[in-house]
Amino acid sequence: MKSLFVVWCSLLLSGVAAWADTGAELRAMTGAHTRVVWIEDDAPLKPCVYSERATLRLMGLDSDDGKGERQITPKISSYWKPIVTHDGKQVVFGELLEKTISVINWDGSGLRLLVKGAGFEDVWTDPRTNITWVYGSLPEKRGDTEVSVIRRFRMDKPEISELVWDKMGIHMFMLSGDGRAASGGGDGGNSPQGLLTLPNGAFSQMAGGCWPSMSPGNSHRMWVFTGNHRSVHMCVPNRDGKAYSYTSTFESFPGLKSNHELYHPRWSNNIKYMTLTGPYVYSDWKWSSDVKISPEGAAGVEVFVGQFSSDFAKIDKWVQVSHNDRGDYWPSAWIEPDPKTAALIEPEDANLAVTAPAQPDTNRLVYQYGYGSTISQVIDPKTGAIRQCNGLLRDLARFTRYQVLD
Repeated sequence: MKSLFVVWCSLLLSGVAAWADTGAELRAMTGAHTRVVWIEDDAPLKPCVYSERATLRLMGLDSDDGKGERQITPKISSYWKPIVTHDGKQVVFGELLEKTISVINWDGSGLRLLVKGAGFEDVWTDPRTNITWVYGSLPEKRGDTEVSVIRRFRMDKPEISELVWDKMGIHMFMLSGDGRAASGGGDGGNSPQGLLTLPNGAFSQMAGGCWPSMSPGNSHRMWVFTGNHRSVHMCVPNRDGKAYSYTSTFESFPGLKSNHELYHPRWSNNIKYMTLTGPYVYSDWKWSSDVKISPEGAAGVEVFVGQFSSDFAKIDKWVQVSHNDRGDYWPSAWIEPDPKTAALIEPEDANLAVTAPAQPDTNRLVYQYGYGSTISQVIDPKTGAIRQCNGLLRDLARFTRYQVLD
């Protein structure tokens, strides 16, 4: 009995040591107090990658407290996209099936329901007023039509809200550091992803893809995940009203092989760092199925924080945050800002964002198409809504070498 007790104590101490090492490694990489939140699966037979079932735990790790990864709330639910607030003291999260947005203190106290009937999108503190706003997506009536809109709610007084966007449905909405722009687009696949000027301005397509994310600074740099889920299109607005893009690769990811993918990428509150989960083995991953990954495959999916190279062309360092035998998803990192450095906020660009190309007279125009690689959209003259124009290729229809539809 004594030997069993010694073995148990040894395993417990080794786990604590691993947690302490993770925190120390995280702080060594970021050079600052760092907190990471994510959701951990509690369904051994039907892993839940996209919060599609109420089988998830809200988890967190603090680089400085030595406690390692721990559950923030005792409840099991359909947690969605947890994000640490600007001051690092609270976590805002959604519950996808319940369609609610809530906030809780980092230590698990002070749980408060903020919004009902909305999906959580982002949380942002206005640097000019110090007011924290919670952004949610919800349906609203526009005449006889129901449209999906983005509305923001004051976190201290959620009964006060403001319309942010209602021109087209937006998935994966994320604010820039100055709050004047956001990234977002279609719901996955190779759907148009781009930059939104706020409030209710233009939508400028940057690339087709998924998982868009916005820089936390003021440059309005954003990325769109590439089709192989192993790199991103990094899109940078220019002062001439155009944008250039290049590929930033994650190929240095630990253990990543040719049949592995990565998911849940998100920029942190510091321009130099991002989070994601992986690896997902291609032969085991079925995104369209009810059970998207096997229990064995989910057990190998962990949370990572990555550090961009100085030119943002690659990730040159990774730290594995979670260490467990369950699936870990939807991570987000908060890194304590250092007022003496410019790592958090980039210099503000005089050009707010890439502007959409001039539209022709749309009084009777219902559809337009240019090339497969360019944006095709029209604006409804009555409602101002933006309508994406796409084509479904059938029979002998195909794209030629230069993205012309043949």
